[in-house]
Amino acid sequence: MEAKDKYGEPLWGDFSISITETDRIKPDSISENIVSNLSLTADLKGYIQNPGYYFCGEAKLKERHLDLVMLTNGWRRFRIEKVTGEPPIKTDYFVEVSQSISGRAKGYWGAKGKPLQVTAFTIKGFISKTVEADPNGEFIIEDINFRTIHDSE
Repeated sequence: MEAKDKYGEPLWGDFSISITETDRIKPDSISENIVSNLSLTADLKGYIQNPGYYFCGEAKLKERHLDLVMLTNGWRRFRIEKVTGEPPIKTDYFVEVSQSISGRAKGYWGAKGKPLQVTAFTIKGFISKTVEADPNGEFIIEDINFRTIHDSE
């Protein structure tokens, strides 16, 4: 064996070679491979016979068989409660999922009184929402779309 560059000069490096007789040793598509390892065997307990089987051929049938294997062997690194439940998000501030207006409303001279109604509107009348403040006077008016103001001008 020789390793040369395009000019015929010898290449330097560390090389490894493997020789097989392809007519005697056939590639096994159903044995473990990188896809089956990353997608299946790394996360399941116990031995899985022919893990590559689940990732080649007819998809519908393999999905059903894969489902049965996962039910039988069980997941190793995942807790089903954490996967299916609402993710615990702890933030110091309110997470905005839309445009909103929030604040604290006070009665005359800052006095607390009966529940307050808070209304937000624009001069052109594109936003008009009313909410009730909580006992401390705090309120949030959610799902406001300010884009409509600029779109209609």
